[in-house]
Amino acid sequence: MRCSCATLLLICLCLGSAVPARAQGQSDAERKLEAALICYGKLQLKCFGARLQEALVLAREQRATPKLVGRIQLHLGVHHAVLNQRSKATRAFREALRRDPLLDLDPQQFKPELVTLFRKARARLKGTLAVNADAKGAVVHLDGERIGVAPLRRTLSIGRHTVRVTRPGSTHETQVLIRVNKTTRVQATLNVPATTRQTKASAPVAQPPPPPTTTRRGRFWTWIAAGGAVVTLAVAIGLGASASADHTAWEEEFERGQSGAGDRQTWEALGQDLEAKATAANVLFATSGVLAVTAAVLFFVEGRPTERPAATRTSVGPGPGGVYGLSLTRSF
Repeated sequence: MRCSCATLLLICLCLGSAVPARAQGQSDAERKLEAALICYGKLQLKCFGARLQEALVLAREQRATPKLVGRIQLHLGVHHAVLNQRSKATRAFREALRRDPLLDLDPQQFKPELVTLFRKARARLKGTLAVNADAKGAVVHLDGERIGVAPLRRTLSIGRHTVRVTRPGSTHETQVLIRVNKTTRVQATLNVPATTRQTKASAPVAQPPPPPTTTRRGRFWTWIAAGGAVVTLAVAIGLGASASADHTAWEEEFERGQSGAGDRQTWEALGQDLEAKATAANVLFATSGVLAVTAAVLFFVEGRPTERPAATRTSVGPGPGGVYGLSLTRSF
């Protein structure tokens, strides 16, 4: 066997790398196909081809499903390609695609030359799509591209395609499978019932009342509390500054009294005045904090929206008397 054939066999080992277990009730053709894959995994090319031929004969005798026959033909094509028998490989690939147009070779598992040969065989196989619609002027899109107006017939590559038929107000979309030398038909139903038109003599359509309006209340007490907090804080700061100055004077008078040069009555008066100012400043600082917290709470309480009932509305429309009848509608 030539070296090139052995190299190609090593690259295509994926066909035999994972052989499924035999399922209960498996047909003879499926068992032969598994045996062929086992031979392929062992690089026994002669055994691989012989088992595939036996599987194909059994599949035809047992009237196996088209998918199973297509798988056997696909592996026969791989077998011929490994042996560099390109014409036989192409014929086997075409037979496989006639049975199952969804068959494909993974480019990540097979050598590019083998994938190219398979896809060239696939590209030469065509089928027909026929589209009809129950509405005139329906536009037909194939795989996202506009191809014309129904009814139409197009020759397409085999495989799965998306067909969408549209007209104003209606769309019909479906998946189709194009098979070799066969016609796939699509019947699009697009009829839309006519809308009912309102005439002058018809009764007026009842309109729901307008939603209630929402308004936000003013924050009067919020600003009163905030202003009080600011004023109280300012007065407290002033008293604190005055108390600080008095404390300095008190310390000086105290030192003079200790040396015998000061007046005890003046020193005591300064101490009483200092204590009163300090107490008042502390009370005002606490009052300012309480007012600030109150203002913050009122800010959220007074800012909640309130609902007002909708205003009264009166409308006049045609009543039971047709054009000459009137009906009065009041909404609150």
